[in-house]
Amino acid sequence: MQRRDIGIFIQYAIEEEGQDARVTWSPRLSKSFQQSLSKEVVDGKRRRSDRTINRIMAHLKTWAKWIHRLRPFPLGDPMAKIKLAAIGTGLEIERALTESERRKVLDAADLLVEIGGRSKDRSRFRGVERPKRKGYRALRNRAIIYTLIETGMRRAAVTNMSVDDIDFKKKTLSVEEKGGVHHSYQISNEGLQAIRDYVERERGQDEVKWQSPALFLSPATVPHGDGRLAVRVVNEVWNEVAAIAGVEGKTPHSAPRDGKTCHGENRQHCCGTTTTRTQERDLFNAVRAYRGR
Repeated sequence: MQRRDIGIFIQYAIEEEGQDARVTWSPRLSKSFQQSLSKEVVDGKRRRSDRTINRIMAHLKTWAKWIHRLRPFPLGDPMAKIKLAAIGTGLEIERALTESERRKVLDAADLLVEIGGRSKDRSRFRGVERPKRKGYRALRNRAIIYTLIETGMRRAAVTNMSVDDIDFKKKTLSVEEKGGVHHSYQISNEGLQAIRDYVERERGQDEVKWQSPALFLSPATVPHGDGRLAVRVVNEVWNEVAAIAGVEGKTPHSAPRDGKTCHGENRQHCCGTTTTRTQERDLFNAVRAYRGR
């Protein structure tokens, strides 16, 4: 649970009730707070999305339930009947890749084979084709982009995939994701071909050194590690391709995800509704400060 979300509510309670005493927190105040969050506008746009509001209200539900168990509210749990807004399983519209942006990113990924990894020293190689960096892996990077775009899997999942996780006949990718949950993703013929091109034409030169089952390998020129890519590398690949495509303000998370990934076992990824040890400690401290009021 995040203390900042509690702080937003406490500030609202002070503005509305003139105090933040526990006894003033009623179901009506909770409902009024929820409505105020959805009505707040900055520069002509809503300040908070439905997903953000749901996160705030979910944290308040946990906090109110805890307080009510320790020291009951006069009118009962003020968050018990508050319902979260119904939202789709996909990304928010403003964050998701548009169909045009999707085409541009995939086209840019295809261009990596020709232009990716070229030396940036134009003066030194004026009039001649600039050489590619020795450790640059164009086919690998292209396959990573296709995987992100077509499956929407997390960046960490992309680095966790092994060669054996690919089923070329069924056109699926299986991988262990956050929380140890296994997911299977469908991928198009085009995306599968991008992976096949990498495996057959480029991966072998790095597999000789690393002897790793990882699908996407670090270049053999990298001196340390176990061959498996870091999430940072996936970010770098995305940023390179997005820059070529002229797509700004979008991240690998902008690719569509299926409902199971976002709202199934890994719900915290979208809604932040699970509670970690650090969040529990913050919650306990907040309760201690609030229970005597």
